[in-house]
Amino acid sequence: MYYQLLAIPEIFSNGYLTGSLDIISITALLCGILIIINKNPIVSVIFLIGLFANISVYLILIGLTFIGLSYLIVYIGAVSILFLFILMLINIRTSELQSNNRNSVSLGLFITILANFTIFQVLPYYMAILNNYSSKLNTILYYLPWNKFSDILKYINRNLDITNANIMFVSSNSWDNNMAETGHTATIGHILYTSHNMWIFMASFILLLAMVGAIIITIKGKD
Repeated sequence: MYYQLLAIPEIFSNGYLTGSLDIISITALLCGILIIINKNPIVSVIFLIGLFANISVYLILIGLTFIGLSYLIVYIGAVSILFLFILMLINIRTSELQSNNRNSVSLGLFITILANFTIFQVLPYYMAILNNYSSKLNTILYYLPWNKFSDILKYINRNLDITNANIMFVSSNSWDNNMAETGHTATIGHILYTSHNMWIFMASFILLLAMVGAIIITIKGKD
């Protein structure tokens, strides 16, 4: 038995129009491409801030408010501003003359298309649309006079036809019922410090190594 899951747009976007989510996604992809193809590092960091801002707004609109605000505070408020201060100490004109990124446009487009295809392939609504198009294509091929694989296409049509399949409407908010009951902060804290506490220890150890390594390098530089 085959099931097709259809996401309800009004619930998925928390009442907002789904077109706004598409606009934010396209803007984020454009910012990612401009980060790669831009020669000026400061302008690239500005587009990086725009990318993080789009991601944060997207997460807030779909209901993940805590993670979206974390993106604003951590990435835009700390990391990106730090990058700006570091890049302001670099001779930008010299770095622009020495950089050759003509071949980065095709690489950026390829990575963007690959990431977009990978992400949208796991969405149930996208899979339902893909199966519907596959069903119509197979129906057209089935009625062609020169077709020699009618039995195979008939089997595919019977299994992929949206009229014969069971359709289930799901909400994107139903996967995090625990978050809806206790709140994002409490749920994330409970997950991190109980079942995934080992990752906290590993991240703390990596940060400790980075801090100790920076201190050792600084001491050797002074000597």
